[in-house]
Amino acid sequence: MGDHRDHSPTEIADEISDDEELPEVKEEKEDLEGEDVRLLSELPGSGSGRKSKNKRGRNDGTSTSPEKKRDAGEPGDLPMTGRELRRLLAGHLQDVKTEVRGAWKEMDERIDTVAKDVGSVAQEVKKEREKTKGVTERVQRLEILGEETRKKVESMEKELVDFKKKGESSHGGGQADPWAQYLRNNKKDDKPGDTPPGPTGREELSEEDRRTMIVGGWAQDTKKGTIIEEAKAFLSRDDVKNLIDQQDLLVWGPRRSFGALKFKPRGDETESSLRDRMWGVIKALRSNPVTLQSSAADNGGVAKNMWVQFVKTKEARKRSQHCSLLRRLCLEVARDVQKSGESCRPEATEEAKYECDWAAGTIWFQDWKIGSASHRAPRGESIKVISSGWVDVQAIANITGVTFTCALQAVEREINKTFASWNVGGQNYEKIEVAVREFDLVAVQEISRTEAVGWDERETKSFMWFAHRDEQQWRGVAVGVAKDLFDCVIDKMATSNGAAWLVRLRGHKRLILASLHCPTGVTVAKYQEVVGTFKQKLKKWHPDCPATVGVDVNEVIQWTSSEDEEPGAFPVRGGGKIEAFLELLGSCRLRACPPEVHARGVPTHFPRDATRVGRHIDVIASRLVRMGEVKIVEAARTWIITDHALLFADIYLFRKWISPRFDTRPRWVHGAEPLPPVNNLEHLYEAAKNRTVAGKVRQYEDDEEVRDAVRQAKASGDKCEWKGVHAIRRRKLRMWKSERFRKIWAGDWSWYRGYKNEKNARGWWGTLLANRSAEDLAADAGKHLEEKMWDDTKPSWDETLETIIAANAKTNDFRPVQAEEVWGALEGMKAQAALGPDGVSVPLLKQLMHEQPEQLCRLVDETILHPSLPDEWHKSFLALLAKVSTPTGVGQLRPIAMSCTLQKMITRVVMNRCFDSIRSTCRWASSGKGRQVADLIGAVSRFRDHCREWRLHGILLKLDIRGAFDYIHRSSVADFLVTRLGNSPHGAELAFLLRLLSTNRLIGQAPGGAEVEVKANRGIRQGSPESAELFGLIIQQVMVEAHEDPRWRKCSGELDDLPLDGGCFQDDVVMWGDEIHVMENNVKIIVELLAKLGLRLAAEKTGIIVTPYYRGPRSMQIDDKPVAFLEQGESIRILGLDFCFEDGQSQQAKCLMGRFGRPGANMLNSLKDQGAITTKSRPSVLSCRVHGNG
Repeated sequence: MGDHRDHSPTEIADEISDDEELPEVKEEKEDLEGEDVRLLSELPGSGSGRKSKNKRGRNDGTSTSPEKKRDAGEPGDLPMTGRELRRLLAGHLQDVKTEVRGAWKEMDERIDTVAKDVGSVAQEVKKEREKTKGVTERVQRLEILGEETRKKVESMEKELVDFKKKGESSHGGGQADPWAQYLRNNKKDDKPGDTPPGPTGREELSEEDRRTMIVGGWAQDTKKGTIIEEAKAFLSRDDVKNLIDQQDLLVWGPRRSFGALKFKPRGDETESSLRDRMWGVIKALRSNPVTLQSSAADNGGVAKNMWVQFVKTKEARKRSQHCSLLRRLCLEVARDVQKSGESCRPEATEEAKYECDWAAGTIWFQDWKIGSASHRAPRGESIKVISSGWVDVQAIANITGVTFTCALQAVEREINKTFASWNVGGQNYEKIEVAVREFDLVAVQEISRTEAVGWDERETKSFMWFAHRDEQQWRGVAVGVAKDLFDCVIDKMATSNGAAWLVRLRGHKRLILASLHCPTGVTVAKYQEVVGTFKQKLKKWHPDCPATVGVDVNEVIQWTSSEDEEPGAFPVRGGGKIEAFLELLGSCRLRACPPEVHARGVPTHFPRDATRVGRHIDVIASRLVRMGEVKIVEAARTWIITDHALLFADIYLFRKWISPRFDTRPRWVHGAEPLPPVNNLEHLYEAAKNRTVAGKVRQYEDDEEVRDAVRQAKASGDKCEWKGVHAIRRRKLRMWKSERFRKIWAGDWSWYRGYKNEKNARGWWGTLLANRSAEDLAADAGKHLEEKMWDDTKPSWDETLETIIAANAKTNDFRPVQAEEVWGALEGMKAQAALGPDGVSVPLLKQLMHEQPEQLCRLVDETILHPSLPDEWHKSFLALLAKVSTPTGVGQLRPIAMSCTLQKMITRVVMNRCFDSIRSTCRWASSGKGRQVADLIGAVSRFRDHCREWRLHGILLKLDIRGAFDYIHRSSVADFLVTRLGNSPHGAELAFLLRLLSTNRLIGQAPGGAEVEVKANRGIRQGSPESAELFGLIIQQVMVEAHEDPRWRKCSGELDDLPLDGGCFQDDVVMWGDEIHVMENNVKIIVELLAKLGLRLAAEKTGIIVTPYYRGPRSMQIDDKPVAFLEQGESIRILGLDFCFEDGQSQQAKCLMGRFGRPGANMLNSLKDQGAITTKSRPSVLSCRVHGNG
């Protein structure tokens, strides 16, 4: 059958061709599967010694397949095929790979272990080197200290030897008696009249000073000859010349304001007798005063009297200077107010009306105690503590007749400011404020780290903080400005290690505040690079502005202490880092302010490592501003746990007069006694001035526990006590905030106002003052407002108005005002509203209605029937608020007028009487009585939904009237009132409303403090309650007349069945349709009617959107100007809500939720605080929060 030769076990069998394998492909595959199992079981390491069985027993030797024939023979004699060999080799290869992988893994583990061991050894070596280095440094320091100690001991030994030799020579070898020697050295022969020595620690006058008197009364910088000549008339009098020892007054320098009169003992004259002669001079001057005519020129034409007094100690001079300061301050403010034509107490301008206790430093004016240098300061917000004592700002305001704010600014101008520099070592603003709240300007380095990179702004109770942190630095630098001094930030500049801010201060010029933290532990090249970058920027940045800089130099500064050299000059010797810092000072024209002489070697940096020695590395520098000597407070480092001392110095800024700022704060009635009788307007104004006070500002104040803890910590200087102070203050502040939120949710509006004021932006007008002065900004703002509110073609508008009143208003049928009408007007007025020029508040009027209803009603009747308005009503306070977050021009300022409260109340009474006769129904208006904005919003929404549902090519148009309230002719308003009320029984009310259209003035302050005054004879009177509704009624009349015009056309397309084709709310006019030529025609009619009123459309604020199905022109003629349609998908804003044809019905809901979400985010803290959910969710409470934050 076949060849039965013996085959070699390693023989390669012949491969089967594909043609031979085809008939039995399936069987072959099955046999191969069985063969695979057999071969795998025979491989080394297969784990099984069994031979595989042929699948299904098909390998029976009857097949002609070579493989089956081979299988039928003896297993050991059969040759191997190529497939079997490849499989065998594959198994061997797998075993080799496994062994190699295991070996490499073991090798990697060994290498990692060795690397770790080497790394740990390197770290240990490094640590040992550092320890060795530290030990070496300590040894060197100990050697230095030992050498210094040895020299001191040698010096002391030498002094001791000299002392012994001196003692032996003086006593001749006898026994020394130290007490006898002390008595001999301090022996003094007491004489009658001698002044006993003062207590230790108090400044005492020398013998020459006790025998000297000061003669004064002249103005500053009076010529020496003038003083001597005018004093000679007094010194030559018979009752004086025998008491003095010199003929002429002693005057130092060419110009002075005083002179000295020295006395000498005569023969055996005792001290008491000499003192009697000095008292005789004072009594002679008191009995016959001397008037100094030369002082009249500098004292408003009033000559001063000569005065004589003893020379005082420094403390006594300080007390008397406090009296002089407050008296001069009151006189200056009162005289300035009197010159400006404002009301002022005449006696406040007379120097003799002020009572002064010069010894105690206390001053009075009638029943008011203005201030004192020795008496305990009373509590209250009006009490301000200055360096020489305390002052009652409210008393100054009452005496001089100015507002509280104006008096406060006058006091602040007289106080020298203080600038401090401090490396705070990463502490936060709250801790810093506790330590520096007595200063005015602060520059800090290493402020606490925040996540914000770049510029940052924070507000605390007493300071506005401005910080900068470069992304390469872990901590940044900052400056702080006291709130009562801060006005705005005009510009800012920063480098990697420093920053500078150009700040405008109230009552002062602009000032650069800078803070620089020089690097430490770097090479000289890196140090020079950092300092050089700051130098190059600061050198070119506002070079003409004064500057103060706080610097942590991080290199030892050595000051000269010789009086012959320039104060504060650095020594010539120094390394490259000091030279870089000196170059910074020289290039930027900065002057390093030297510390006090005894403190020029005092350390300002105290390393936390107690073994290291402190260094003097902090500096204050200034430019174009005078600063006093720098004082170093070493103990301050324990106040906030830092390693730097606090540096501060007095800074003398140029004082700039600011016109009186009007006090518009709400005022409340105080005192339980009834109000005085009010029979006329003067009585009412007097009651408003004397019986009302401004509401207390709700802000956190440290209680006695915190203040006591601060005093104890300062006295002890213990870090642990200061940590306790900060912990107590945090706890108190947290409790106060929780209490505030509870009162807010209980409905206390005053607490909510205080909370909201903390969120208000401050100094937003800095950009407006970047390239111009405050006076230029005020002039631009006044010109901009006058262009809108003043009509040059009607200079005699008041005469024309009187003619209209005389011809149309009859007052014969006037009905007296009843108490119910006044109460109805007062109920709609807010007690927290800002006050007008009359100073009358809503709480005062309500109190009068409780106590004197008949008098107040009679006063209302007299005011309505009077042929002219009160003088105060012709003036309104003006406030310019920002329309955007950062305005860049006067056009982005919104004028807000504040009229007199009494005027608002009487106007409301008149409106309630006659406005029903003025109002008329209008289907296109959504403003006025019985209407709401939802009417217009619902109509526009329905039009949008209709177009989307039926795929109509609709057009939605919003018109905006340019300067609506400011441009309307007052003659048109008068004609409208006459038309509606001319034939009604409200003649007196018509006359009153017409008089409100007379020329008025708006007085206020532009951003920056300069005064703005605008005269207005055009536009609705702003700040008056009738203005808004009256303007809305006039626009309604325009819509009615436009639809009655025969040229008005209705849409004839798919929207011809709409009941309305437009609507209006105040100065917003909305129109819709589907034919562009029809809408252009109707807009033209509205433009013509508005032109008759003096109004025009603002084409740039007009918005037009169309549906996606619209086909036609993409622009429309509005007031002869083409206005392009908005892009597809854009929205127009109607009454605060966005409308777009492509958005769904939820678009307006999202806008409303957004308006509610912003206040909700602001109130998140209060919502989380303790309180009943029923209280927090009351509709009235939520409503006031939304309107207050919206």
